[in-house]
Amino acid sequence: MKYFLYIIISVLFFYSCSYPIRKGYSKAEYKEVSVLKSDFKKVVYRTSIDVYGKHFSGIMVIKKIEKDTSYRLVFLSELGMKIFDFEFNNNLKDQFKIHQILEPINKKLLINTLRQDFELFLKLYPKNITSTSYISDNSTIEKIKYNGLNNYYIFNNDSNYVTSILQKGWLFKKLIISNTGYSNNSPDNVNFTHKGINLIINLSKIR
Repeated sequence: MKYFLYIIISVLFFYSCSYPIRKGYSKAEYKEVSVLKSDFKKVVYRTSIDVYGKHFSGIMVIKKIEKDTSYRLVFLSELGMKIFDFEFNNNLKDQFKIHQILEPINKKLLINTLRQDFELFLKLYPKNITSTSYISDNSTIEKIKYNGLNNYYIFNNDSNYVTSILQKGWLFKKLIISNTGYSNNSPDNVNFTHKGINLIINLSKIR
């Protein structure tokens, strides 16, 4: 009985990690893909965040501070009030800093979720992280395993940008980030959809 249970768990584990995300792909020479191009400097998005029945809307500014390692992310309401102001810096021991945050969002679980979402989007990982590449006729996948989760960056070979990011836990998808359109080194539209958490983030480029 125990052996049978082990087989079932092993099959489920294999299924969750390998199928269907990599179906039709073959392992390839490592290729690093980026959501924001190396010469990205700043982007402004019209933004809406819906979380547990609360709606926030306004403008989000994402600005690179240092080359590929440090970003400032500021979300302003339509009246110009800061909803949150985050800094991400891979070069510092304390990689994440909150400069300001509005009280309704100032909850540890929500802050950690927002942090993880944008670290995934900005592709901020330790320098020694390893990844694997897979390729098909139309797209390339870069798979990064980090903190017990599998992160998949799906890169369109024709349009030359990351169209989606999938984050999977042991059995199920936890987060899907969809990117549509691309101009001036960043996606035009970005949608964060969580599985099991009532949180949706939509970004639409202004400039």
